[in-house]
Amino acid sequence: INKLGLATDLQRLLEIGICSHDLLEYLWKTHFRFLLDLARRTLLMSDWGFDHEPSCLIPCMITSSKKYDNAESEYGLSFVFDFSQTFFPLGVFQRLVCLCVSYSRLYTTSQAPTLYQESCTLFWGSEEILIQDVKDNIKVTISKGNSKVSEILRI
Repeated sequence: INKLGLATDLQRLLEIGICSHDLLEYLWKTHFRFLLDLARRTLLMSDWGFDHEPSCLIPCMITSSKKYDNAESEYGLSFVFDFSQTFFPLGVFQRLVCLCVSYSRLYTTSQAPTLYQESCTLFWGSEEILIQDVKDNIKVTISKGNSKVSEILRI
């Protein structure tokens, strides 16, 4: 990996969950296109359109964490996917992050998301959304004055 100049790409994957296509192609060899398509379709990864080179977000590889204590004071409306009375499937939060990052890329004015193991702040244009993995719940909080609330709730 060092000889191919992919050491930085590997470090980036292990720290922030963003992987270059070059690294994936090296790791997956001839199965690269098939596995890339499979991971996209199953929401295990999302295209990362915030760099100059083709890369993907793999949320399960994110290692940094940050807790939000009083998100309501900074944000507006929120809703919760409540799994407290039933089984909370692994990977639901990560798949929701992939879905939202993909949608974020549709707006050319979107900033790059801020990603952590259990939370994500992303932008749909100028609108800010906070997604949190809180115990047996996934909480989605929408910025105050958000003009696209109906679009967000349709996702």
